[in-house]
Amino acid sequence: DSHIPGYISHPKVKNVGKVFVVSVNDAFVMNAWGKFLDADKSSGIRFLGDLAGNFTRALDVEYEAAPMLGTNRSKRYALVVKDGKVESVHIDPDNTGLTGKSNPRPFCRSW
Repeated sequence: DSHIPGYISHPKVKNVGKVFVVSVNDAFVMNAWGKFLDADKSSGIRFLGDLAGNFTRALDVEYEAAPMLGTNRSKRYALVVKDGKVESVHIDPDNTGLTGKSNPRPFCRSW
């Protein structure tokens, strides 16, 4: 649960449109993660798996983690998309977001 910042409990999350959490994982893991973090689905956030990492590579946010974790992983990032176009990109500087350097501020600014 430390991978998902304050977005999930942010009071305005329902007003921003669609919010997706994408991870290099399968649909079963993402479903379980969604149930754990948002059991009643009150946030409206959808949890999506990127099994082979194709979406992650297309965004150029993949990082080398295979030696330690078995597969490469995705950096933690937020995209703000309006009218089908990426308006801004916020990429966590340490790839994982576990150091506390990431926060929802840049993303939530437009809320």
